Amino acid sequence: MNQARSIKMNLTSGAARLNPQGSYHYNSTAINRTIVLENGVANFSDHRKLYTVNGASYVQGSTPLKLADYFSVPGILATDAVPDRPDHRRAPSMETSVIDVDYRNFVRVVFQNTQPTIQTWHIDGYSFFFVGTDNGQWNEDLNNNTYNMLDAVTRSTVQV
Repeated sequence: MNQARSIKMNLTSGAARLNPQGSYHYNSTAINRTIVLENGVANFSDHRKLYTVNGASYVQGSTPLKLADYFSVPGILATDAVPDRPDHRRAPSMETSVIDVDYRNFVRVVFQNTQPTIQTWHIDGYSFFFVGTDNGQWNEDLNNNTYNMLDAVTRSTVQV
């Protein structure tokens, strides 16, 4: 865990620096939405044990997602299957789940692991600023002062 906290962008090198126009000013940008993704395991009625994200287990749809979205094919995408925060009262579901986010919104994504094993999260095709890691349950009020909001590096994969 200390290794993940120690990786920082070198602000003195000749690479891209913090930009006054705002492209790297993630510490002063207003957050439009916070999504807490918690991995879990669910036992379904057919005695299968499946991994879930906020209680939803992903099932590949009959139509590729990009085609279903482009042609507005009904019944393929479930944009409400994964809630923004874990809801342990909801029954586990099997869905072709997609998280719908408005274009150009600044979204804080928290990866939370309650399992006894390390989970790897990969955001395919996107990079994100990895600003903090810690043990226990995530709490917005308690964790904000421990974030690295100055010189974090972008990643596409993180272990939780």
